[in-house]
Amino acid sequence: MNDNNAISLPQSSALRPQGWEVEVEVISQDLTDEQRALVIQVKQLSAVVHMAGFERAKRLRLLRDSFPVGEINNPDTVARMGWADFLRREFDTNVTDVNYEIAAVEASDGILVETEGWTSNPGFFDKIGSSHLNEIGRGSTPAIRRQVWDKLFDGKVKLSVKTIRKEVKELNGKKGTTLQVPKPKEPSKSPTKLPSPDPKATGGPTISRSKYGNLPERAQEFKYLKGRDAANEKLAEDIAKLLRASSQSGSGKLTRLRVLSEALHREFKSVGDRYHGNWDKARHYPRYMTLWQQLWIEEGSLTLHEELNGIRREISEANRYSSIANMHLHVEDLEMTD
Repeated sequence: MNDNNAISLPQSSALRPQGWEVEVEVISQDLTDEQRALVIQVKQLSAVVHMAGFERAKRLRLLRDSFPVGEINNPDTVARMGWADFLRREFDTNVTDVNYEIAAVEASDGILVETEGWTSNPGFFDKIGSSHLNEIGRGSTPAIRRQVWDKLFDGKVKLSVKTIRKEVKELNGKKGTTLQVPKPKEPSKSPTKLPSPDPKATGGPTISRSKYGNLPERAQEFKYLKGRDAANEKLAEDIAKLLRASSQSGSGKLTRLRVLSEALHREFKSVGDRYHGNWDKARHYPRYMTLWQQLWIEEGSLTLHEELNGIRREISEANRYSSIANMHLHVEDLEMTD
């Protein structure tokens, strides 16, 4: 927490009214001197500068960074131990709103963090309030929050809570990329309830090839799992074309990977939902599938177990490459100097 230039006070005289040094109370007793100074500045800004949301959020960001890091509870969020309790106790606010404000400030990094020398819209940051930042921070990705900043800077979006909220809502609805993966069709439902194998059979699970081998559901499952060869080839070609087109149009590698992973998620979920539902309708469904798979193997039409193993191997290899990339992108305990 030694980036003092990043938290310089607003230079506009309108944002430094007489009484800036208003006395405020610090409730927490276990703060470092630097944390205590930041708390005082946040409270002074809140007390005497109505629109100093940007400066306030920058100090809250430094305060949050000073708190110890706890467990990771999702891929995008690192828990900071005691941060939520501290905000309630010291500022009577909630962690969600503050994190939205900080997310908005972080999205402005690298665009323009000082108004000095910016003649197209002088004093812009002096007009930013906490409520504006809160709405910007509700953008579902850093890229969306960045787009809102760009439009605010260019004057395409008016600086008001209402207009920012509308813009964020619209951009959130457009989240994603031009790379579109077709939504899987709903699986066809079995027209009738499957029969049950002979309950009097002994010696372990048994099922009759002649009685259950050619049920209508067998053809349905084969069509669902295998599809048509020509359609499968076209799907592979279409996805390859989409990837090339999206790459050439400027979409990022992370976005393409995310879209593909989300599509894989949907496909596996649809399969899981289908067979969980079938099992709910007929508890002997695994027996039918085992029989049908054996018949498909004998016919030479589909070896489902090998197909699924091949998919698992591809996913495992993708995870291996992901681990290699991550290993080369991060250095533990790196000390950054000015």
